[in-house]
Amino acid sequence: MHGKTDQTPTKTEGIVKTSLLIFFPLFVMVLFSLATFYYSRTQANHEIVTSSEVVRLNLLSKYLNTDIQAVISDLTYLSSIPHVRKLLSDEYDSDAEASQMVRDEFAKFSQAQKVYDQIRILNNLGDEIIRINYNAGKPKSVPEQELQNKKDVTILTIPST
Repeated sequence: MHGKTDQTPTKTEGIVKTSLLIFFPLFVMVLFSLATFYYSRTQANHEIVTSSEVVRLNLLSKYLNTDIQAVISDLTYLSSIPHVRKLLSDEYDSDAEASQMVRDEFAKFSQAQKVYDQIRILNNLGDEIIRINYNAGKPKSVPEQELQNKKDVTILTIPST
């Protein structure tokens, strides 16, 4: 048997061990640096997207609020038209003149606003008293026999206070 067989490392094994002792920690440091860089970029992108979405939501909220305020303004105007309250009162008994005046005013309003597909007055039972259809820019009052009951349709719900 030979004197120096399996116990002594060969020159190649020494080089491999030395290389591993030097390069493995460097590899781990580079890998850690890349992971840190990737994480920080991902976080930065996430913050940019989040910030962008917050700005977008705020802008949409402002637009929605403006639209709601316009609708409230329109409803306030429509409710101030003479004879509207009379049509909605319990004393309403098919006052044809008042009804026609309101129809005419609503048709003019529809023509001017160009926003609403339909404008309706409903009684407490959900029956349409008046309906104006926009008709692509040519508002038209719906004849009385074509008016509908909308009690099962949620058009607008006002919470009770």
